[in-house]
Amino acid sequence: MSKWGMVRLGDVSNVQGGYAFKSDSFRQNEIPIVRIGDIHDDTVSIDNSVCYPLEFWENNVQFRVLVGDILIAMSGATVGKIGLYGVNDKALLNQRVGKICIDNKRLFNKYVFAVLKSDVIKLQIQQLAAGCAQPNISGKQLENLLIPLPPLTIQQKIANVLDKASTLIEKRKAQIDKLDLLIKSQFMEMFGDPVTNPKGWNTSLLKDVCTFGNGKAHEQHIDEKGSYKLVTSKFIASEGVLYRKTNCQLSPLYKDDICMVMSDVPNGRALAKCFMVDVDNMYSLNQRICVFRTNSFNLVFLYSLLNRHPYFLSFNDGDSQTNLRKEEILNCKLIIPPSTLQDEFAAFVEQVEEQKKLMQQSLEKLELNYKSLMQKCFRGEMF
Repeated sequence: MSKWGMVRLGDVSNVQGGYAFKSDSFRQNEIPIVRIGDIHDDTVSIDNSVCYPLEFWENNVQFRVLVGDILIAMSGATVGKIGLYGVNDKALLNQRVGKICIDNKRLFNKYVFAVLKSDVIKLQIQQLAAGCAQPNISGKQLENLLIPLPPLTIQQKIANVLDKASTLIEKRKAQIDKLDLLIKSQFMEMFGDPVTNPKGWNTSLLKDVCTFGNGKAHEQHIDEKGSYKLVTSKFIASEGVLYRKTNCQLSPLYKDDICMVMSDVPNGRALAKCFMVDVDNMYSLNQRICVFRTNSFNLVFLYSLLNRHPYFLSFNDGDSQTNLRKEEILNCKLIIPPSTLQDEFAAFVEQVEEQKKLMQQSLEKLELNYKSLMQKCFRGEMF
């Protein structure tokens, strides 16, 4: 509980929903549209090729998005995800995306952004969205959330402290991303583009060298005290950090299985993302996630080859949810370099992963420090 007291979000702001834009009216080089798949990891990154006529912007104030606006995903797999818009001078708000319109005399936008990202609020939003066939939240529900309300000057100080801690976290994440890019760069240097195959490696269709399995729906068997981690798109997208549990291992996974996300929102980062199982008897595979098993490759090489393979990403039209079909997956053409080169690449990856592990441990400490600072700030223990 904050020493400053709590207030309904709706008493100091309102939530504006987006507009159902018609794709046949899209234009290039006019006003970009912020869609639900553009909100990820606290930021917003839009596709500037998806735009709408300038006259719509001029005539519809309620659907405008400006730098500094707080946006939230209102439905789907990413429901509750928050982004601070800072991409273009202006944009338009698509359906299923909400904008938190704050009272600037009582609220500082970066403070509200930090509050909505806090574990307490995120949990409340998840609970509001739970139990629906298509998870969703309404503006009214968001407006009923209770948030701490310190004086505006204190809000600015809190935002400044959290900004500095967040910057350290982002720098560490960037270092980890560079290590991932190093692996991708090494892959391209050794093997070339897996689609154009400039090095002329032997090739084979995936169906001829791997067995394919599909997960099963576990929604009726979720048990947070369960014995098995459920491999879902959120689990894979978060590198195994976010997961649910089950006591029913409907689709058992085994060490060295390679799982892949078959379905994601437009321009989502989870589509075709892979996860390699590291131990037996710990995981169960959910629906819309597939699994590959093979003896034809070095598995570290195969994981890097399949992970976000350009062939799979080509099915994403950037407009509607992408659902890869089994036949499409099985017809992916895979390069088959000599096993000695695959093994050499795997040894390189192992070295980089050791560095990445140390960076990840450092990141976890920084994130714990951020959460501790946030709690102290919101309780009024620092100012």
